[in-house]
Amino acid sequence: MMLNNAIFEQTITLMRRFVQHFSRNYARLGLGLVAMGLALGLLIAAGLPNRADYTGQFVADRYVAPEMGAFAPPITGRTFAENLPFTLEQQRGKFVILNFWATWCIPCQVEMPLLQLLQDECPASVQVVGMNAGENPALVADWLKTNALTFVILMDDNQQQQTRYRVPGLPTTYVISPTGKINAIFYGAVADTALRAAVDHCPADNP
Repeated sequence: MMLNNAIFEQTITLMRRFVQHFSRNYARLGLGLVAMGLALGLLIAAGLPNRADYTGQFVADRYVAPEMGAFAPPITGRTFAENLPFTLEQQRGKFVILNFWATWCIPCQVEMPLLQLLQDECPASVQVVGMNAGENPALVADWLKTNALTFVILMDDNQQQQTRYRVPGLPTTYVISPTGKINAIFYGAVADTALRAAVDHCPADNP
């Protein structure tokens, strides 16, 4: 009988501990939920942050940012070979392949023949723009001649365009639609099939 009483008392003790532990955890959960509710209420009252504060800006009611589906940030400059004025806005109606590159970048050199081939095959549909990382002009000129590149080259002397487009490394390629929106972004050397698909296989040159 004494053994049964001892087992009973131990069982009661264990049950009490379990209830106390369970109650404490639920109390903590309840407090956590209350805190989350208060935080959510404050966030709603203050308003959600505008994503333009982080990645882009609104210009004339258009969201401009270096991201898919947004209008591409503006580019102005002078072409390297001809020293002619160039703006991204002037290229509306064509796909623009904006490629950030440098002479020391091996993957850049790998993809250059593809960029030149697309420019040669799709002159009515595509404008390739190579944005050099502001290297020595003589070095760039020699490199372009060696690789037989004739598409538009711009110089990003102070890396302002790299900053504006938030380029993480070289090469990085943005495909901009004829309406000015970014259709695709490629990090590293881009594949032939992927790039051709991004420019819709030169529609104006292959009616």
